[in-house]
Amino acid sequence: MGRYVVAEGMQADGFEVETLASLYGEQRAQEVKDEEWLQAAGTDGFVVITADSAIRRRPSEIAAVELYGVKMFCIANGHLTGPNQLALVRQHMPRILREARTSGPWIWSLSASAVKRVWPRAN
Repeated sequence: MGRYVVAEGMQADGFEVETLASLYGEQRAQEVKDEEWLQAAGTDGFVVITADSAIRRRPSEIAAVELYGVKMFCIANGHLTGPNQLALVRQHMPRILREARTSGPWIWSLSASAVKRVWPRAN
């Protein structure tokens, strides 16, 4: 996702932000497998915000989300520009902060009109 725009915007808003590049370095960030960074995110208690909403449909990645208790928000429209992604995250920040206090694993979808839990499905 707009790693510079979103990360810098959230930092400007006072949030502590890590990106794959800040955790692994620029080169390694391009190569790290999703399962690896999902393990780190869950183990370290990070709340993930990503534009890769397909994670919830990939068996090995959803297994990592489940195993490591990952808390994830996915931007539903992966074609948004960095500034539009940041605006969407800011729009839903009160809900993001509220849900982030609950235990994982879970995945919520962020769209212009809603914040909806997409995994596991609510009963």
